Amino acid sequence: MYVMSTRAVSTIATLLLVVGTSALVVCRPDREGVESNDGESEAVEEELARLPHEFAIHGRTIVFDGESVEAESRDKYSQLPYEVEIGNETRRVAADIAMESGEAPIEFIERFLEGGMPPEEELDMYPETMYQYTVSLHRMERNSTAGISAYVRSMNFPDDAVGGNEHRFDITVTADHTWSLLWHGERMYCRRPGREFWQPADQLCP
Repeated sequence: MYVMSTRAVSTIATLLLVVGTSALVVCRPDREGVESNDGESEAVEEELARLPHEFAIHGRTIVFDGESVEAESRDKYSQLPYEVEIGNETRRVAADIAMESGEAPIEFIERFLEGGMPPEEELDMYPETMYQYTVSLHRMERNSTAGISAYVRSMNFPDDAVGGNEHRFDITVTADHTWSLLWHGERMYCRRPGREFWQPADQLCP
């Protein structure tokens, strides 16, 4: 009887060990398909991991909010062409601004905001509820190229027709871990009597 009990306990312990190991494998955090030998994807993960929660430019707080851009909006926005057909040629849509040599995405965004935001003395004329800025960054995979889609949103403009805007920057990382701006698009938040809406990207408010 004692031998049988020992075997039973041994069997149960073995089963618990197998189940526990399986649970660890199943419950391991998903890194969205990032492989240890994928240097480009690792560079993206490292960049996203070092982002601050917020910073200030011209006296205004810039908040990082991953949920400020809805998934449906991101999907629709991403359908904009990176390449266009001109005559018999297909050309890549060029960004109208450029990243500096060795510049990381967050450094590029800070420089963009510094150049695009009103000066501090003008912002001081308005309460914090006006000119609100948020940044949302997301992983991007396009044509097997790893990168980051950065959305820089400015809302609550003191304007009767335009309530805000949003810039999207698609930034890819190369094999040597340098960053390159692939595409830049902009859309506007329009105000009309009785309604407010996002205008399709790269189109002015009607």
